[in-house]
Amino acid sequence: MILLTILLLCANNSWAQNPSAHPTRYSTNAHGMLGLNTIPTARMDEAGTARIHWSGTDPYMHGALGFQIADPLYISVRQSAEISTFDADPIALYPGLDFKLRLLKENERRPAVVLGMQSAIGHKRMSGEYIAASKRVKDFDITAGLGWGYFAGAAHIDNPLKAFGSHFDQNRDIDGESPARAADWFTGEKIGFFGGIEYFPSFNPLLKGLSLKADIGANRYEAERAAFNFDAPPPWSLGINYKPPRLPFADFSLAAQGTDRFMGRISFQTNLKTLNHRNTHDTPQSFLRPYRSDFAAPEWARLSAEKDNTAIINTVMENRTATTTLLTRPHRSSPQQFSNAAMHIANHAGQNIESITITPQRYGLIGPSLTLMRHDLETALAHNTGSAEEIWHNAEITQTLSGLQKPKALPDQLKRFRHLTLTLQNQIGLSEEDDGFLFRNAAIIDADGPQFGDYIHTAMGLRLNLAENLHKLDKIRPERLTPIRSDIDDFADRLIALEKLYGAFTHTIAPDLHIMTTAGYLEEMYAGAGGEILYRPFDKRFAIGAESWLAMKRDPDTTLNLGLAGINTVTAHANAWYDLPEWDTTLGVKVGRFLAEDLGASISLTKNFKNGAYLATHFTMTDQSEPDLFGGDVHYDHGIKLTIPLGGYLGRIKSAPNTNFELITAPFGRDIAQSLNNPLSLYELTAPFSKSHIIRHWDEITE
Repeated sequence: MILLTILLLCANNSWAQNPSAHPTRYSTNAHGMLGLNTIPTARMDEAGTARIHWSGTDPYMHGALGFQIADPLYISVRQSAEISTFDADPIALYPGLDFKLRLLKENERRPAVVLGMQSAIGHKRMSGEYIAASKRVKDFDITAGLGWGYFAGAAHIDNPLKAFGSHFDQNRDIDGESPARAADWFTGEKIGFFGGIEYFPSFNPLLKGLSLKADIGANRYEAERAAFNFDAPPPWSLGINYKPPRLPFADFSLAAQGTDRFMGRISFQTNLKTLNHRNTHDTPQSFLRPYRSDFAAPEWARLSAEKDNTAIINTVMENRTATTTLLTRPHRSSPQQFSNAAMHIANHAGQNIESITITPQRYGLIGPSLTLMRHDLETALAHNTGSAEEIWHNAEITQTLSGLQKPKALPDQLKRFRHLTLTLQNQIGLSEEDDGFLFRNAAIIDADGPQFGDYIHTAMGLRLNLAENLHKLDKIRPERLTPIRSDIDDFADRLIALEKLYGAFTHTIAPDLHIMTTAGYLEEMYAGAGGEILYRPFDKRFAIGAESWLAMKRDPDTTLNLGLAGINTVTAHANAWYDLPEWDTTLGVKVGRFLAEDLGASISLTKNFKNGAYLATHFTMTDQSEPDLFGGDVHYDHGIKLTIPLGGYLGRIKSAPNTNFELITAPFGRDIAQSLNNPLSLYELTAPFSKSHIIRHWDEITE
C-alpha cells in the first residue's frame, strides 16, 4: 500500500508537470507483462518505467512488480496464487521472476521481436519461454509468437531446437515441487504458437485511451488438469482495456476467456525519469554577478559558498587563475556543484582572474580537476546569452595527481556531524511459496560522524523497525544452527537498533586508483573489518577492483544488536563494472567467496537517473545449496532495489536534506549467495568523478 501511494504520487506529480509525457498506450496481460489478455507481445515500456500489477482469472490471482531497467530489458517479480474464489485464502503459491529482452526494434519493414521468460526463476507450473513479434499497422497492433513450457501446451510442432542437440528434446516437467532450472529452458518435445491483435480506435476522440484485445494462447492448463481436474477454458479471449486520459498512469481491463470465464486487470505505472528531482531546501541559491569585483577575496568566496551549503577550501587566486578544492556532497550532481562553487569564486575573484580550476574531493578521495573559463560562465549565467555546450567547449579536465597524495585538510567546522539522510525502507518478498506476502518496513537515519585528522572519517545509523510480518518464518521454515540471514525475523522484532557505526580510511593513491579500509558495525546483521581497492580510469567505461571482509555476526538478542554471536567468516571478491551507454546502465560482476563460505558469482544491472532515482537488480549463484521454498534445493538468490528521492515531496526538512523511499523485493531469510552490505562502496563514491557522470549531468552546470 505504501509503494502504491508513492507511485501514484510520483505519477500524478510528473503528469502535472508534463502532460505530454504520459506512458505508452500498450497495457499488460494477465501475468503483468505488456501483452494482450493471456499472451505477451513484443511491446516494451519506456526505460525507467515502474509498475504495480494485479489480475484475477480462474484459477489464479497474479500480483507483479516490474521495472523497465533499460530500453530493451523489462524485469518483473510476480506472485501467482491458486484460489477457489476471489475472497478465499490461497490454496498454493507459484512465485516467479519474469523478464523480456528486445532483440529487434520495429521499423517500417520489420516487426519488433523479443525473447521472454516467464518464471525463469520460480515455480515450474508458470515456467515458459517465448519469442514474440509485434507489428503496428495503422490502428492495429498484430502479434505472433512461439513458446516453450507454459506456452507449449498446444503442442503444434516439434521443438525446432532439437536440431542443436538432444538436450532440447528432453521431457519437461510442467509441475512439481522442484523449482524451474536453467537446464529446463527451451526444452520439451513440442512447442506452441500464439497470436492476437489489439485495436486502438482513433476515429472518435471520445474513445481515446480505449483499446480492444483478442488473442489465442497456446497454454492448455495441463498442470491444472492433472492436479485438481481443472475444467480448462477455450484458448481464445476477448477484452477491453481503458487508460483514462486524465489518469494515464492507470490501466483497467476486463476480458472474457471463452464464454464462461472472465478476467480483470488493473495496473499503475510511472516513469522514474519524470520525477521531480529538485530538493527545494537543498537547491543552491547562488547567482553570478553581471560585473566583476574590484579585488580578489578568496576568504569571502569561501564564506559566501558556506552560506549556500557549498564547501570550498584552500582557494588561491593568482596569475589570472583561481584554484580551489570542492568538498562534494552526495545529493547533487558534480556539474551542479562545480557551477555553484565557480559562481562564488567568480563573484569574489577581482578583475584579472580568467580561469577557475576546481578539484573535487570526497572524504579522502580526489577526482580530476575541472578548469572553467570565467568569461563562459559570465556569458551563460550572468548575462543569459551562453549555454552549457559553450562552457564545455572551453572546459578542460586534467588529472594532476602523481603518486601518493595527501587530501586537503578540512577546517574544524567541516569535521562535525553532517549529511544526515532519512531512508524509508520497505522490503517485500514476492518470491515466496510458503507465504504469499512477506514484508518489513523501517525508517533508517544515517549521518556522517566527526572526522579525525585528514584521513579517518566516521558514520553512524539507527534503524526504527515500524511494521513486519516476518514472525511467520519461525512457523514455516526450520531454524538454522548457523544462520547467515535466515534469522532476519529476530532482527526485525527489535524496535530500535544500531544500523551502523564505523570508521573508514579512504584515499586516492594514484590517478584512477583508490583504496578503503573500514572497521566497526558495518550493517544491521554484521560487524567486522575489511578493505577494498578500485581502479577506475576517468575516461573509460570499465572499472575493476577487489574487496575482502572479516564478517562477524551480530546477536539480535542483545541491546541495540551490539553483541556478537560468535559466527565469523571471511569473504573475498573480485569485482568488475562496465557502463553500457546505449542502455544508460551499468553491468556489474562479482566473483568470489560469500558469507556462507560458498563460492560463486553475481551479476547486477544498475541504473542511476538524473533526478536521483536509483534502480538495481542482481542474480547470484553459488556452489552451495539450501532447502528452497518448493521442497528442493536452490543455489541462487536474486533481488531488485528501487530508491526514490522524496525531498521535493516531503517539504523543507533542514535536518534531512536527503529523504529517500527505498523498495527492496527479494526472498527473505536466504543463507547462501549472500554478501556483506558494504557501507561505503568505492565505485559509488567515485561515480561523481567519472567522465560518464559529468557528461550525463553537464546541462546542470547552467541550472
